[in-house]
Amino acid sequence: MKSIIVRAAQADDVGSIRTIQNGLVNDIAVDVSAQYSDDMQLRNLIEATLRDFPFLLACEGVHVSGFAYARAHRAAGAFRWSVDVVVQIAKSTSLNAVDSLYRQLLRDLRAQGYLTAYALVSPSSGFSVALHQALGFSRLGPHAAIDFEQDLDCWSVALCEENPRTEPISFEALRQIKARSS
Repeated sequence: MKSIIVRAAQADDVGSIRTIQNGLVNDIAVDVSAQYSDDMQLRNLIEATLRDFPFLLACEGVHVSGFAYARAHRAAGAFRWSVDVVVQIAKSTSLNAVDSLYRQLLRDLRAQGYLTAYALVSPSSGFSVALHQALGFSRLGPHAAIDFEQDLDCWSVALCEENPRTEPISFEALRQIKARSS
């Protein structure tokens, strides 16, 4: 069994992420707006995301087998304690790696102080539906979009039970806190 490491992405991980995007992938939580046509756009996404949100990679041995990231919820002004999550994995990714990757993403978001995570899930993907249920997500209903090529359901999970007293912290700040406590 290969060891599984979940780590923050770096700008030079573009090639590994592009391989997952261009290969036979499983969209666990879909990103309907991301069409990063060149490596510079993808590098910018990684760097911009890492300032405020997690952008994580699952590595099985030396092979990057999946990535997950969060971003401000589509209605960011009204839902500033909420995030949208995206997860893509290579077809050969182990269940342990998918679970580790997604759970670490949710732990980091919880530690940052976010209250709710939203995911767009294909209802025809039994694996993705079962994974979201196992992680505590609840189906909210069909995504209200008519111009996508696939049907998507919106799912959510509560990250924190109490109301926040402060704004969520950035992912950079969380990484500094983790480094000091190590």
